[in-house]
Amino acid sequence: MEYRLAKKKDIAEIVQRRIDYLHEHHKGLSVSYTEHLIPKLTLYFTKHLTKSIHAYVATVKPSEIVSIALLLVIEKPARPSFMNGKTATVLNVYTKPAYRRQGIAEKLMQMLLADAHSKGVDSVDLTATPDGYPLYQKLGFHADQPITKPMKFVVTKRLDA
Repeated sequence: MEYRLAKKKDIAEIVQRRIDYLHEHHKGLSVSYTEHLIPKLTLYFTKHLTKSIHAYVATVKPSEIVSIALLLVIEKPARPSFMNGKTATVLNVYTKPAYRRQGIAEKLMQMLLADAHSKGVDSVDLTATPDGYPLYQKLGFHADQPITKPMKFVVTKRLDA
């Protein structure tokens, strides 16, 4: 097993692991939705990989990515809760079923958190699935009690809605 940061040559595999994650998380995706999603994801990772998004991967064989964790680093104006102006969000922690329960995601998350620290990131957040929650607690994440209420405005309608 090799653990490393992904490179541009890994984009097709990164997109496939994102699709795998979304398929599992949403209990299936339609073929039509997947066909629309692949070019959008490919473009996104082509533009942002190694800049604002970093992919930590575990590979077997020369290029088969069996586990992935994404770190999206965002720079904002500094404030008391993030004095360096950098926050990050963990996205898409996914391990292929045959490789689960072997500590692979934990190793990737340790790499990701060490890298976030070296980049001057003030805080890292994520949304935990029930399966991932114990790992994130073990790594030091805690449930956040925000003072403000998260809200969003949906600009575009989902294709599968």
